[in-house]
Amino acid sequence: FSLGDSPLARTSRLFDFDKKFDTARGFVFFDYKHPENISKEFQHRFDFVVIDPPSVRDDVLVLYAKAARMLLHESRPVPKCGAFCCSRREKSCQPKTEPVERRIIITSLAGDTHAKLMYRLFRVTPCVFLPTIPNLIYQYHLYANYQSERLSKPNPDQPEPDPKKTSARSRMADFATNLSSSS
Repeated sequence: FSLGDSPLARTSRLFDFDKKFDTARGFVFFDYKHPENISKEFQHRFDFVVIDPPSVRDDVLVLYAKAARMLLHESRPVPKCGAFCCSRREKSCQPKTEPVERRIIITSLAGDTHAKLMYRLFRVTPCVFLPTIPNLIYQYHLYANYQSERLSKPNPDQPEPDPKKTSARSRMADFATNLSSSS
């Protein structure tokens, strides 16, 4: 949608159950209740997944974690020179296989208990940036498994979090460190 006609848009896929998106570029029908039905052509082909589950129940998140593991690369060929789009077709630039950074962003609830579940399932931690979603009872958080300058700053359109909707600990930048030390 927002990627326009960029090279990234041409390689991105939208996995969704709602067939109203089936005319969107890259649409792939996806039933989260059956992640095992993800076509082999998409398994281990992506280095970045963005997940906005329809529910934040534990059983739903477990299924999304399974789907994310199926979609994310395990490794990928990279030219020895390090360039992904190496134009030099020299023997010295023959691809080698190396581990790839597997990035995840997921929306879910705030709070200590939920943040621990998200870490256990996806190895993600809460971001400082909070999405602005009007008229929700609970504050949603973004969780990510990598550092992002943009996600580490407050959303200027988002008011300060309501303490009844989120906890101070769920917004801590060093959450993963505290999580591992409390285990």
